[in-house]
Amino acid sequence: MLRKSFPMRVLAMSFIILALPLLIDSFLFFQHTYEVSIEDAKEELQELANYRAYSITELEPVKFVLLDELSYLLAIEKALNDKDLKTVQQQLLGLDVLNLEYTIYILDVSSDVNYHVLASTHQEEIGREFLSYVQLKDVILWGQGDFFRYIYSDKEKKLVPTLFVARAIYSQNKTPLGIVMVGSNIEERIKPMLEKGGEKREIQFALVDSEGIVFAATDPRFERQIFKPISYVRREEIINSGQLGDYPLASQIIPIIKDEDSSYFQFLFDGQVQIGYRAASPRAGISLVAYSPKSLIFGEAIRHFVIIYSIYGFILIAGGGITYWITLWMSRPLRQLSHLMGRVGGGDYEVRFKPEPLGFEINILGNIFNQTLETLLKNTKDAGDERVMKETYRKELAIGQEVQRNLFPEKITSIKGVEIAEAYIPAQEVSGDFYDVFSRPSFHSQSKEELILTIADAAGKGVSSCIYALGLRSILRAYATRYEDVAKLMEKSNNLFLNDTGDTGMFVTVLMGIYHPDTHWFDYYSCGHVPGIVRRANGHLITLSHTGMAMGLKELSKLESERVDLYPGDVVLFYTDGLTDAVNRKNQKFTFSYLQSLLQQRAWKTAKEVVTGLTNEVRAFKKGAPQMDDITILAMRIEEEP
Repeated sequence: MLRKSFPMRVLAMSFIILALPLLIDSFLFFQHTYEVSIEDAKEELQELANYRAYSITELEPVKFVLLDELSYLLAIEKALNDKDLKTVQQQLLGLDVLNLEYTIYILDVSSDVNYHVLASTHQEEIGREFLSYVQLKDVILWGQGDFFRYIYSDKEKKLVPTLFVARAIYSQNKTPLGIVMVGSNIEERIKPMLEKGGEKREIQFALVDSEGIVFAATDPRFERQIFKPISYVRREEIINSGQLGDYPLASQIIPIIKDEDSSYFQFLFDGQVQIGYRAASPRAGISLVAYSPKSLIFGEAIRHFVIIYSIYGFILIAGGGITYWITLWMSRPLRQLSHLMGRVGGGDYEVRFKPEPLGFEINILGNIFNQTLETLLKNTKDAGDERVMKETYRKELAIGQEVQRNLFPEKITSIKGVEIAEAYIPAQEVSGDFYDVFSRPSFHSQSKEELILTIADAAGKGVSSCIYALGLRSILRAYATRYEDVAKLMEKSNNLFLNDTGDTGMFVTVLMGIYHPDTHWFDYYSCGHVPGIVRRANGHLITLSHTGMAMGLKELSKLESERVDLYPGDVVLFYTDGLTDAVNRKNQKFTFSYLQSLLQQRAWKTAKEVVTGLTNEVRAFKKGAPQMDDITILAMRIEEEP
C-alpha cells in the first residue's frame, strides 16, 4: 500500500511545489509584460500628443500689428473712453460685408467675472458673454496674448475652431477699458491633429478646453463630453452664451478611474477603460488628449502569457514523470522506517534502521530515527534518576526541617523579673539558625538562678548546617553547668566543637549572655556574631560588640568576657544577620543603623512589643521581596521591681 500511495502523494506534492513557483513566476512575468505594454502605450500616446499639440503653438495667422492698426483706424481707444461704440460697430459691420476670413470682437471688461461682447463683425454676437475667463484675464494682466476657442458660427451652423489674438485697451490711469480681439478660422489646420494615429495600436484624439469640455474628437460621439464637474449655473451660462449653438452638453461627466499625475490618466468611455495622455497648451487654453482602449494593451500581455504557460506545462509533465520514478526507489527505505516505528510503538526498543541503497534523504531520516531512539532511552533513564534525586531531596528537606524544629526550645525558660520574647522567620531552605534560653543555679548560691541567652547562625544551608548547629547547642548547654564565666564556657565549647568540624570549613557565629539577677550584671561574649543591643529605659543604646572569632575555625584560649549593668526597663536584643541583611525590591538593605533608629523612635515598651514591632518592620520593608536568609530575634527585658 505504501509502495503505491507514497509515490502518488510525492508526485502530487511535487506538482504543487513546481506549479506554485511557476504560477508566481508567470504572474510576475505577466505583470511585467503588462506594465511594459502600459509604459510603451504611454510613451506612444505622449509622443503623438505632444507632437500634434506643438503644431497648435506654431499657428500664427494673425499678427499683433494688425490689432494696433485696427485700433488706430477705428479709434477704439477713444470710443471706449467715451463709451460710444456705435460708430465702431457700424464700421465692423461694413467689414463683415467684405466676407473677411477674420472675426473681430471688442469686449467689455468692467466685470471681473463676465466679459460681454460690445461690438463685433457678427452682429448676433453683440451682448453675449465670451467664455474664456482664464485667457482673457491673462490678456488684461500682460496687455496682450493669443488663445484658442471653438466658436459657433450662425452662418456655417457648426463649431468653428478659432485662434484669437487679443490686446487690452487701457485708460491714462492704466485702468483696463476693454479688449480688442481678432480671430482666425483654423479648421483646416486642426483636422490633421484629430486623425487616428499610432504604429502599434490605434490611437484617437480629442481637443479639450480649460473647463474640461471636449469640442472636437476623432470619434464624433466623444464631442461635448465633459471631464470636469460643471455647476448648473455655469452650464446655463455656457449654453446661453450661444458659443455652442444648438450643440448640447453631456449631462454626465466622463468617469476618471485613475488620475496618475498631471498628464496621464484613465477614464471610462464607450464601455471600456481608456488610457489617455493630456498634452496641455496653456497659451492656447486647450489640451490635446490622446487615448487608446486599455483592453488592447491587456491583449498583448495575454498572448505572451499563453506562450509562457505552454512551455511551463511541458516542464510540469516531464518533471512529474521523473519525480514519480524517483519516489518508487524511495519506497523501500521508507517502508522499512515505517515498520520500525510500529515496532517501537509496541515496546520493542532494540530495533535500529539500516541504510538502503538509493535511500537518499530517507537514510538520513533513518539515522535521525536511531539517534532519537537513543536519546529517548537516555532521557527516560535521566528522568528516573531525577525523580530519585527529587525524592531524596524531599526526604532530606523533611529531615532538615525536623532537625531545625529540635534546635528551638519547646518552652521559653524565664526567671522572676525578666520578660523573654522571640521570633523566627524562616527562609525557603532550612539553615542553622537557632536561639536558646535556659536557667542554671548560681555558682555562689544554689537558691538563686541565672538566665542564659544564646543566639547562633551556622554557615551554609541544608541538613548538615542544622546537624552542626544542633551539636553545638548541646555542647553549649552541657558546658553552661560546668563553667561560670561565659568566655570560658564558649572557649571550651569551641574546642570540643572543633573536633566535629575538622577540615569541613563549617563554622558557627554565636552570641551568648548570662544575666545575674542579684547583681543585675549581664556578662556576654560574641564569637563572630552580629552585635547585640541594649536599649536603656531612656532610649539610649549600647552596642554589645566583640571581636571574637566564629566557632569551628581554630582552637581558642584565654577568652575574656564583657559586662554591662542592666536596670529596670532595659531591653537586651539578640538577632541574626538575616535581619540587617534583608533587602527590598530596590535591592536596599535593612542595615544596622536603620535597626538602631527604629529602637530609638518606636515606643516599644515590652520585649514582646520589640520583637513583634521589628518583625512587622522587616516584612513591610521587604514588600514581598524574596528572603535569602533566616531571621531570628531574641529579646529580654528587665522588669520594674515591685
